[in-house]
Amino acid sequence: MKWMLMRGLALCLTGVMLVPLFASCAKDVPETPDTSAPATEDTSDTSDTIQNNSSTPDPTEEPDTPEYPVVSETERYLERTLSLTDKKVAKRIKADGRSYVSGKGMTLDWSAAALEFRADCEGTLKVELYAALEVTVKVYVDGEYVKTLILPEAQFSEHTLAPYLTKGEHTVRLLRITKVEFGNVGATADLCNITLSGVLKERPADKQYMIEFVGDSVTSGVGTRMNDTAAYGDETYAYQTAQCLGTDYSIVSVPGIGTLTSTSRHNGLNISTVYDKYNYYRSFTPAYEPERQADLVVFATNANDPANSDATAFKSQIRTLVAKARRTHGNDTKFIWVFNMYNNKDATLNQYVKDVFAEYGGEAAGFYTLSFYVDNSGGDVHPSGAAHDDYTDLLVNFIQSKNILR
Repeated sequence: MKWMLMRGLALCLTGVMLVPLFASCAKDVPETPDTSAPATEDTSDTSDTIQNNSSTPDPTEEPDTPEYPVVSETERYLERTLSLTDKKVAKRIKADGRSYVSGKGMTLDWSAAALEFRADCEGTLKVELYAALEVTVKVYVDGEYVKTLILPEAQFSEHTLAPYLTKGEHTVRLLRITKVEFGNVGATADLCNITLSGVLKERPADKQYMIEFVGDSVTSGVGTRMNDTAAYGDETYAYQTAQCLGTDYSIVSVPGIGTLTSTSRHNGLNISTVYDKYNYYRSFTPAYEPERQADLVVFATNANDPANSDATAFKSQIRTLVAKARRTHGNDTKFIWVFNMYNNKDATLNQYVKDVFAEYGGEAAGFYTLSFYVDNSGGDVHPSGAAHDDYTDLLVNFIQSKNILR
């Protein structure tokens, strides 16, 4: 009996000694790869999916923190690269303009679209961007213009935004200048990575009001500079109105687009088709679902439609566009339709808009119309920068005098 007890005790001790050994071996065994769905490189954005970067808590995530990544003070100012495909990074980026997290990063596609973030950092700050076509981006640090980046076509490119930042909090803003497409091909761009010695702070705060601008080449900034056919999104009445009023904004503008019928190169595309997408010019782009609804939508899309457009079809298209805007931003959204910048069609198409807006109840129901003046003194016979300044004054004064944002 004594012998049996001793043998049992020995076996127990042997088992106890083997447990950690088995555990250690288990850690070293690699996981079996999942071959059911082989990974493919994202080269066309056909696999784009929305990653919500709003402030709404996700119960599956770790508790939110005011800074990311969460590190000790001794590691705080070590250099690190943060990917914009990471939801915890993306939620700290504020977008002006329609943006979402694609397979490459955070999109920066539209005229005058901007991505802004705050960081506690020091030293060198760099970003990696991707552009399908050549794209121009202006860089602002702490509210001051720093440089202009020219993103090369179909390449990932790294750019130093600031080489000698002092230790502390800084605000960085990337402002796109280029229009959304060239020859019906998307000039898409993505902010892919941020490299900094520091951490990202909470997302910059929203402003009190939000305005969405929907337009064509004029709203895109084509011709604002003399003898120059390029588009400069930050020189438009749309961008400048938002700056003057101190609002957040989104600009959805496509050169050559129309309310019902666009220029021939668009092959039947019109603004209504483009409107409810994040970006029609990205393959399989998802439907637009804004994190923040606009208080005011400003339309300017009549210049490319034939003056003899069918009244019934044109008015029906106006109603369709208003319905889409209301589904996007809510029934309390107010509207302004502006006319007469590139040409004057007030006797026909613009009158159709006035008729439909009157059906909705006119100004008493939040439906306004405003006439500018035609100017063809800029590049490509478009309105000049000086004309855009005037349009800005007219629109800002109109919004304020009518107390539209309240």
